[in-house]
Amino acid sequence: GLAVTGTLRPGDEVTNAGAQVGDRLYLTKALGAGCVTTAARKNKVGAEDLEAAMQQMGALNAAAAEAMRAVGVHACTDVTGYGLLGHGHEMAAGAGVDLRFSAAALPLLSGAHELMRKGFASGGAARTKAHLGARLVVADGVDPVVADIAADSETSGGLLLAVAPDRAGQLEDALRERGLPAGCVGEVTAAEGEPRVHLLP
Repeated sequence: GLAVTGTLRPGDEVTNAGAQVGDRLYLTKALGAGCVTTAARKNKVGAEDLEAAMQQMGALNAAAAEAMRAVGVHACTDVTGYGLLGHGHEMAAGAGVDLRFSAAALPLLSGAHELMRKGFASGGAARTKAHLGARLVVADGVDPVVADIAADSETSGGLLLAVAPDRAGQLEDALRERGLPAGCVGEVTAAEGEPRVHLLP
């Protein structure tokens, strides 16, 4: 468990419930820590891939938080035990919107795709998919391995940010200046009934 104490001026908080239709989505760390660490416990991962994952897991989200505060985003959540898709759905449900991710745009840790293809899932992927059920829509043509990685648990994952389109370029610049991934990974759209998360090719 973890307890954090501090002060925050009312109105300065950024929650996971403020995403707006039209927002662009950004992810500040690569995905795949769950399968890399699972493979590492079985001595099935290369030293370089493990080191890259450890370096990322050891990096704080302070720089990403600094970037998002400098630009101003509508919503933010960390990506940890529920994976990108699970935490993404929390963001969608909090705002009553749909989130649409591009599988091809998702940043992956080195070696993660091959390890997940070989079955080194943490267990989080199956749990997340079962929990979301019909609230997760995976389109035809999506690589099933990438879908599993997007649903799998992350250890010390990055931040998922929803930002207005007219500030997306500023956010990209702010992330790049801090050495963080700055590619748009999806968008926020109006919900068609119950809020859902979509994974597109």
